Amino acid sequence: MARAAAGYAVKPPSGLPELPELKLKAREDRRIRGGHLWIYSNEIDTTQTPIKAFEPGDVVSLVSDRGHFLGYAGVNPHSLIAARILSRDPARRPGQGPVSYTHLTLPTRSCQCRSR
Repeated sequence: MARAAAGYAVKPPSGLPELPELKLKAREDRRIRGGHLWIYSNEIDTTQTPIKAFEPGDVVSLVSDRGHFLGYAGVNPHSLIAARILSRDPARRPGQGPVSYTHLTLPTRSCQCRSR
């Protein structure tokens, strides 16, 4: 079962089945926690979660090496960018409810500079 950032177990919303987990190597969660959306193939712990076992487009629960939930991601095992974060909210699985693109917006200062 996926785990929340505080280490608590997260139940799948609305009685949906659990998603397979994609586990990262030790200390490879720093970029993801910092806001990055891509997971490179060399960051995945392939001994515990073989990336080749997934099909392109599969949705997984992304977890740290300690089992903490990091988000939901779409997988492509045939690419250097092996997964992309779709949602960081454990209660909002991809495909459930309206999509929020707030994690993709530019900081306010960047937007102001571009509008000049």
